[in-house]
Amino acid sequence: ACPAVLLGDFNEWSLRGGSMREFSGGWQAIAPGRSFPSRQPLAPLDRIVLSPEWRCTAQGVHHSSLATQASDHLPVWAEFSSYEGGQVGRIAEANSGAAR
Repeated sequence: ACPAVLLGDFNEWSLRGGSMREFSGGWQAIAPGRSFPSRQPLAPLDRIVLSPEWRCTAQGVHHSSLATQASDHLPVWAEFSSYEGGQVGRIAEANSGAAR
């Protein structure tokens, strides 16, 4: 298997239940924060899921007036590195077209 990163609107209200139970065996399901609805975030529906080769070093939700206009979800972001090489990468979810 190769290293993988999945991210987006999982439409799952539970942090560990429902569809999130499918990620086991070392996969990390990260809920960076409340991202829905964008104008008054109440729920962490947007997630980032990393395969076991990655380590999350930082995470968050991008808040801006442009992001609230662009989508009903705020963008989530994460910084991560590989366990093997320590190489750092950054991903940003572009639900709203806004990036961190």
